[in-house]
Amino acid sequence: SLSSSDPKQRLNSEIEVGFEVAQAANKIYEGTVPAIIFPSSTNLTELLKQRKVIISISKRSRAGNMKIGVRLNDCSLLSSRNFRNAAKIMMDLYDFIICKTMPTEEDYSLGSESFMQNVIQKILEVDKVLNQSRKEDKIAVMLETGWPNGSNRNDSNDEEEMKKLWKFFGQWAKAERRGVFMHEAFDNPEKQKEEPNLFLAENYGLWKHLGVNNEHGPWYARKVPENSL
Repeated sequence: SLSSSDPKQRLNSEIEVGFEVAQAANKIYEGTVPAIIFPSSTNLTELLKQRKVIISISKRSRAGNMKIGVRLNDCSLLSSRNFRNAAKIMMDLYDFIICKTMPTEEDYSLGSESFMQNVIQKILEVDKVLNQSRKEDKIAVMLETGWPNGSNRNDSNDEEEMKKLWKFFGQWAKAERRGVFMHEAFDNPEKQKEEPNLFLAENYGLWKHLGVNNEHGPWYARKVPENSL
């Protein structure tokens, strides 16, 4: 059962439910679920410990005409010498990887320009390491990133930096034909508890949380004008 106190049993149950839902959806309308992401968020060292489970999920996904990917919080380690061999073996099990690369407090203080260039450099390095010996079946290296709007303040400079980053990566994704996911649509006050290591975790939304208890709203307001992106 999904509520089991045994982590291994709970994981197996969640995997089975995930495949069951995906297969049911694809049976109704082919291609509804084109891929499985497992794990949905992890670090490289933890990923390497789950190789047997991932081999099984990878085989099942591909047998069901679905791709398989992973969302990594420390993607840059893939290009380090200490992890390179193990990472390449592991990445053979995947069709795509989502690199979650978020600004630190230092990046935030320096502004988005240097952060954007640094992110691109890291992504290209990872892509090179994973795909330099591949002529076919290349692993798609995607990006997840964002920019916090500091503590929900009415700070025009914060908004300008956010707008600059969202616009830049939208154009870069189109030019490079690379998947880019922006983190995220709405501010979430609970994120600070869920992701304590992510700087200003609750303030990445394009829509600001107004912090009101009005039953009829509004609960959110757009930070950046719609026609500016």
